[in-house]
Amino acid sequence: MTPFMSTNSPSPQKNEKSGAAPRRAPIEKKVRIKVVGVGGAGVNAIDRLVLDGFDEVSLLAVNTDAQALASSVVTEKLQIGENLTYGLGAGGDPQIGRFAAMEDIEQIRDFVEGYDLVFVAAGMGGGTGTGAGPVIARVAREEGALVLALVTLPFTHEGKRRMEIADDGMQTMRDSADAVICIANDKLLALADEETSVLDAFRPTDEFLSNGVRKIWQMLTRTGLINIDFADLCSVLRRQSGETLFGFGEGQGDKKVEMALQGALSSPLLNDSDVLAKSESVLIGVTHGPDFTMPQLKKLFDRMHEQLGAKVACKQGIVVDENFRDRLTVVVIASTGEAIVTEKPSVRPTKKQPETTKQAPARGQAPPIVEGSPEEQTLRKGLRRKGVAEVVDQPKQETLKLDDTTLGLFERVERTVVNGEDLDRPTFIRRGIVLKNI
Repeated sequence: MTPFMSTNSPSPQKNEKSGAAPRRAPIEKKVRIKVVGVGGAGVNAIDRLVLDGFDEVSLLAVNTDAQALASSVVTEKLQIGENLTYGLGAGGDPQIGRFAAMEDIEQIRDFVEGYDLVFVAAGMGGGTGTGAGPVIARVAREEGALVLALVTLPFTHEGKRRMEIADDGMQTMRDSADAVICIANDKLLALADEETSVLDAFRPTDEFLSNGVRKIWQMLTRTGLINIDFADLCSVLRRQSGETLFGFGEGQGDKKVEMALQGALSSPLLNDSDVLAKSESVLIGVTHGPDFTMPQLKKLFDRMHEQLGAKVACKQGIVVDENFRDRLTVVVIASTGEAIVTEKPSVRPTKKQPETTKQAPARGQAPPIVEGSPEEQTLRKGLRRKGVAEVVDQPKQETLKLDDTTLGLFERVERTVVNGEDLDRPTFIRRGIVLKNI
């Protein structure tokens, strides 16, 4: 009699495959994103994310000013340079901001470790954002993250000196981050009318930085008909000697295509007539509702391609969202630089352990400067903390030779020893205190 076999039993042929491992469903991997606001302008920007109810990414507020940091609505905070600044800020000196970040560099590393994409939001021209921002960007890159800096330049009326500091900070940030999206406050101010108050004049800056984070997050995390993934973003942002451009627009109603295109192309970074034509690589992300038609989509992309050069590498993403009925959003990210060919590491780099334990600087004293380093060269140009006289050369310290090798005339005098301690020896020698000759 033939043995009974259940219809639910697996096929013998499938089970008898030698060495065949069972197939597993692919595991969905989410992009891990961290947004770091540095200094006053950067912290204000991520505060805007919290106030708008955006809680999809991890936020970190970093500042040297303890009072300003305490007023932030962000949960995760890091005060840097406490031994250097007493929590009173960097005094507009980017050198102090840089040293403050160096003082707490291992804490910074702990906060950015394990993330795929790190935004660094900062305002250029001051002390903390200009000085500490590039240090944080560099550490995040060392931890294997793609680092995008969102920075602003000062208003023209803030003075030539502040603009010079901002320009130097921008160059350092470009060297530290994978890409920098920069906007001048003057361009955002031009969007305001004559009745705009001083308080409202700074709001477009905060909204620009926070909207940049939100739109890029939406582009990466929403699954659509045509996806723009993290690798696509890396291919655009990791560029050499180029400029990163960003813009977005929204539309609603019968003319939503025209409104969205007008908003994107008139964004402060894209409003020059030929800026997109110079781009080497472009991402175009479109989010629309289920009622959006194919002719409307073709019209949108045709208009966008009219702005691009003939040889530009363009990737398009399309997301259909039920909440976008009769609505449309267009996001554009472009780069004018040449692609950097890099091999992706198989594993995330491990955290580097310090070779030696370094003594923390004394309160009010900057960390030691390595001879020949950029910090020393900057100091030699006379950049010092506000309120301190400028100097050209950094004072060098030498250890005084005060070993009591001989007692001279008192060699044969009986020593005063109490509880095993020779009280005839100077206190600083008994306690092992090293005196420095400045």
